[in-house]
Amino acid sequence: MSRNLAPVVKVSSNNGFTANQRVVGQDVEASPPQFYTGRINSVWSDGTAVGPGTIRSIIKPSGIS
Repeated sequence: MSRNLAPVVKVSSNNGFTANQRVVGQDVEASPPQFYTGRINSVWSDGTAVGPGTIRSIIKPSGIS
C-alpha cells in the first residue's frame, strides 16, 4: 500500500519559528550537555529547520515534548 505524502516546502514560519530567528540548542548526548547558539536559515513545512553549519533538525517550541 502506498501513501501519498505532501511535498516538503520552505515556509515563512512553523511551530513559532521563523527564518533568521536566534535560537539556542542543547546537545543532550554530550557529557556534560552542551549548548549552542545560532540563527535559523530556513524553516520547512515538515517541522524541520536548517542553520549554518548544521544538519537539518526537528524544531519545536520549548516546553512541548
